[in-house]
Amino acid sequence: MVMKAFLLFLLLILGLNFAYAEKKEDPKSHCYLFVSKCDRCYTKVFDHELSDAEYAYYQGFYDAQCDKNWHYC
Repeated sequence: MVMKAFLLFLLLILGLNFAYAEKKEDPKSHCYLFVSKCDRCYTKVFDHELSDAEYAYYQGFYDAQCDKNWHYC
């Protein structure tokens, strides 16, 4: 009787663990490829989808790296 109750208890714990594991969602990742005007490619992964303004910002950032007078501080 004790062994049967113990096994049922273990099954309950395992069932709860599996049910909890199924509810976890993987964070979605969005991969973007930026090609600068000097033909360098940069791949960047974000946890959210970029807006047009964010995409333009990063594209401008990588384009600016082609300029010989550009210095990043």
